[in-house]
Amino acid sequence: MKKVIITWASDWLGLALAKLLVADGIEVVNVSRRKPPIDIQHIQAEFSNSVDIKNAILEIEKKHPEFDALVNCVWMVNFHKLDEIDFGEITQSLQVNVSATAALTSGLIPLIKKNNADIMIVSSTLGFKSHPNEAAYTAWTRAKRGLAHYFRSELKDNVSRVISFCPWGMQTRFHEKVTWKKIDNSLYMPVEWVALCMKQLLELPKYMEVSEVIINRKIVKGTA
Repeated sequence: MKKVIITWASDWLGLALAKLLVADGIEVVNVSRRKPPIDIQHIQAEFSNSVDIKNAILEIEKKHPEFDALVNCVWMVNFHKLDEIDFGEITQSLQVNVSATAALTSGLIPLIKKNNADIMIVSSTLGFKSHPNEAAYTAWTRAKRGLAHYFRSELKDNVSRVISFCPWGMQTRFHEKVTWKKIDNSLYMPVEWVALCMKQLLELPKYMEVSEVIINRKIVKGTA
């Protein structure tokens, strides 16, 4: 790989992946609202703004027409009790996580086909199960899995691969930022390990398509 486009490489899993790629001499282009804390190409975009998404597509077409993969890492979470689901917040969550991913990927399909580039859509293990107070979270994770299946079916006759990537909780401050509560994430997975798995999937030979990956934290008594 020579160049990878990542949405939300300014934080969390996208940033961890970007660091691994840069260490291997691979150019990374970030698409997000905030500039990343590392020295990579940056395209400013608010994921809830359709104009920003269109402008990001145009900038990629102009400045980065050749790339090897598009990794959709954008992630927004809302937590609400069953009887407190907020229409505005769940709508925004779906816009940021699902609509932006769909629109950006769709707009780049001509380049993806031309470059035989891969698409990775990061979802969550909540695409297969549910937890209390996570209605919006569950909804968009399942929608993202559906998007991956859709793009894969549309690109079945193309060299491009589509990977649905569904990890469990990771050792980041993500949940703390959302809930404003300190949590013990010592049993969560190191985000660097999960990012390494993503990188390895993208580096597989083109005739190998790992269509969907589910990564759960395996907890065994006596292990950290």
